[in-house]
Amino acid sequence: MAVDQGNRVNYDRTTLLALAGSQFAKAPPVKMAFIPGVTRTPNQSDVVMSFRKTKDRKKEKEKEKKTFNPFALLGDDE
Repeated sequence: MAVDQGNRVNYDRTTLLALAGSQFAKAPPVKMAFIPGVTRTPNQSDVVMSFRKTKDRKKEKEKEKKTFNPFALLGDDE
């Protein structure tokens, strides 16, 4: 007695790699449920990038403070 187990699709390596790099694979599903700690909102990556940018700006300002500029005392900029 044979049991029909449905259709099975087999993909080769090159097809899977092509599908993994497509724009469709990079976009999250529209109706995906939000699970804290597991899924991210679309803007969450922007928050991480803005945090890094502000952190880099703070480091640059600290470097500027460590560098003595005698013209800053006169109010003249370089």
